[in-house]
Amino acid sequence: MRRLVLGSLVVLLAACGQLSEGADAGVVGGPGDGGVMVADAGGQSVDAGPGCTPASERAEWKLKFVLVVEQSGTMCIADPPGSQESNGFCEQAAATSGSGVTVPARVRAMNAFLMALRSRPAASVAVVPFETNLKGFWPVTAFTRPDDAQLQTRVWSLQAELGKHANLQQALEHVRTRIERDAQGLPDAERTRTHYAVVVLSTGVPSPRCTRNDLLTPFASAAHPELVWADTDTAYCNLIDTEIPSWERISNFVPGTSINQNGALFDVADALRAMKAWYGVNVSIHTRLVLSESNVRRCGALCDGMLTNGLNLQDSRAVGGYVLSELARRTGGSFVDPGEPANLSLMDLATMEPTTFCAE
Repeated sequence: MRRLVLGSLVVLLAACGQLSEGADAGVVGGPGDGGVMVADAGGQSVDAGPGCTPASERAEWKLKFVLVVEQSGTMCIADPPGSQESNGFCEQAAATSGSGVTVPARVRAMNAFLMALRSRPAASVAVVPFETNLKGFWPVTAFTRPDDAQLQTRVWSLQAELGKHANLQQALEHVRTRIERDAQGLPDAERTRTHYAVVVLSTGVPSPRCTRNDLLTPFASAAHPELVWADTDTAYCNLIDTEIPSWERISNFVPGTSINQNGALFDVADALRAMKAWYGVNVSIHTRLVLSESNVRRCGALCDGMLTNGLNLQDSRAVGGYVLSELARRTGGSFVDPGEPANLSLMDLATMEPTTFCAE
């Protein structure tokens, strides 16, 4: 069931009647609705007018993007090329794929996206790469301009810094903290005119997935991705493999507990959506599935069983689509499966408005 939250009525009425969802207060509708309906004292629905902000306020709004980019070892197959900074699996996969691609689609799409944002003075960006742990996010705190030279360097270096797992939960929790701290530091007037857009580029299948209860039945599967997942990597989930070096272990994770389960991922999405009520800011998640079926097939026997969590190609896309679409749905964002990564584009987000403005 979609989590319903009530924003501050005073703040929202100041934004031309744009209201969050709040069933307890009789508020219905949400982002994308043509108007807002509010229940009066007698329980009857009355038209509160269009859910839009005066176009004259457009220059006062800020749009802040967080690019959350998967950097697991799977990405050298799902969105080649890629290197794990060693003569390992990715280097072998590159030798067999023969794709001819020299720049990963997510790097190409981000570069075009940042270039397009340069003409928008009210836009700023942060990039959060994630693998087994977060690595090299920029800036360290807050946000920076899309033409920041260090940001550009960071994006270009992504293809050569792949890790092993895809710890999506840690990445989303980092995003939540970053946005919350940024919002808390804004003046009230600016806070209510700020939209944070979280953009997730991933296969959508986090790893490892661990559960504190190994006796649950049934566990999740591609047919039922909404259930709790069994441990997908016994060594990482329980830290029983002494060969895992300390720098490859999951930070702030207690072995034998849960991580990257649906409940934890979706709780973060709900918390981001609730920031409308807590701070007056708008937050949405926009997800893009990145998985090249043609490249996986070209890789052949070397890549058999190498996809995330041991899922086959079809199941990986189904499970990833479920996770990514649900993250977007819970925050009023968007989900796109472009098929082949070559079709990946973020240009629709480069032109998005921070809110719905009334027609001039």
